Amino acid sequence: MNLGRIQEGIEALNIFLQESPKYAVAGRVRDLIAELQEQDSAAAKAHFSGIDPLLAIPGPRLSVKSWQPPDIDDLRLSVAADVACPAQRVIDESGKRVQELVEDVTRFSAIEDLFHQALDEYGNPVRTETRKFNYVASITEPQPGFLSVDEFRADKLSLIGYPDNIASTGFISLALVFHPHMRDSFDMVCEGLGDWHGQASWLVHFKQRDDRPNHMHSYKVGNQYHPVRLKGRAWITADKFQIVRIEAEMVSPMPEIQLLSEHQVVEYGPIPFTKKNTTLWLPKSAEIYFDFRRHRYYRRHSFDHYMLFSADTEEKRKEIVAPPVAKKQS
Repeated sequence: MNLGRIQEGIEALNIFLQESPKYAVAGRVRDLIAELQEQDSAAAKAHFSGIDPLLAIPGPRLSVKSWQPPDIDDLRLSVAADVACPAQRVIDESGKRVQELVEDVTRFSAIEDLFHQALDEYGNPVRTETRKFNYVASITEPQPGFLSVDEFRADKLSLIGYPDNIASTGFISLALVFHPHMRDSFDMVCEGLGDWHGQASWLVHFKQRDDRPNHMHSYKVGNQYHPVRLKGRAWITADKFQIVRIEAEMVSPMPEIQLLSEHQVVEYGPIPFTKKNTTLWLPKSAEIYFDFRRHRYYRRHSFDHYMLFSADTEEKRKEIVAPPVAKKQS
């Protein structure tokens, strides 16, 4: 304004009010805008010189580091400006890939490494534990239109074997959001052509519908199941329509079970099975951040040494015989 660029100054002040409507000088700024719109530049300089810009700075306070990834709807990703998304084709073709997975896989096993941290309110780890499991999963369709995913971890059939007595499962099933039997339960929007590790990928936003039953995700507390509505984003390769990454989170907190937040990040990759001469896209890693019962947790599940039961059961590999390793961080 002191340079005489009054209109630009008014625009800057309006932006300030939109972003910081509760600051102490907000009322004085509104008065100044009104006066500027009526007076010449000389008067504007005089009025502006009477406002201390330092008053617009909030008082000093401790900066709290976010311990979770950004909200799905707060994250704005770059997309190609001149490329239209063939939304229906992306949804249909990715659904076919998931459907092929369900048809090809009856049972598979893997070695699973679990990394668990309990965090303080600033996201700093206060305790770290690790586990290693023999992991087995099966995908079946016991009746038309209903998919069932069962997971097992050898020697750890009770909650006692898991850090903080909390079991986390179901990462293989997250991609089933795009299965033809499941996708009608979600609103889906193709956001455009983005990038994942240098590979062109379609970005598809999904959100669970209120008018459809929720069979995708739930928490079991005691003997009761509590369905959790999800929203998220998937990265789907532009050439093969394979799902390479999914981020998902709760639509809203669930105070009835003290679950205030949950954010999942699952990455998928091609797993070759030489004896069956096929390659399947399965989870390579899964991260979960959750605020449950007034505690904050971070977990990372990593999977390798995959085997298909139908083709690889005659292959012998060393079973895990060492007890779980628990480490406490000082």
